[in-house]
Amino acid sequence: MSDLIPEDLAQTLRSLTWKANLCFGLFGFCLLATAGCSVRVFARVDDPVKAEGVSLALDDHVCDFQDNSDSGDEPTLDLDLIFYVINGASSRVTVHPGRVSLIIGGRAYPPDAFNKDIYLRPRSSREFHAHFSYDGGASCTSNLAVTTDHVVELEGRDLPLRPLSFQPSDQDAD
Repeated sequence: MSDLIPEDLAQTLRSLTWKANLCFGLFGFCLLATAGCSVRVFARVDDPVKAEGVSLALDDHVCDFQDNSDSGDEPTLDLDLIFYVINGASSRVTVHPGRVSLIIGGRAYPPDAFNKDIYLRPRSSREFHAHFSYDGGASCTSNLAVTTDHVVELEGRDLPLRPLSFQPSDQDAD
């Protein structure tokens, strides 16, 4: 192996730094996800809902299902949803994460944990979380939906956004 001269060494270090930044940017989330989080790709998820330049999407999730049949308790679904909102409108947007509801069997269940209200300037974006716990007949393989109709306000009025449906996983998370 030949020795590197100083200019070659500097170029090599710049190249390695760029490659490391690129790799972490592309794969860093995957590396972090495998370091203890149970982040999964949706089995199925609706496209973002849009109105008046504002877009709202289900971006990611963590789903855990406990059968509980050994103890005689009802099964438990533990679901953390990560949403992504883009304000392409010319006015400020207010996002109310606490107004998202999980729809199971035609009934709406409010989140048990969520981010505080978010204010987005025009041409900005942000993610937010809503966490749900549900005891009953839903699992990580169930077809689910969330309400979004009163979640985003533009100039003080609710944007008419349809519900987002999704299936967290194609395999139960035990």
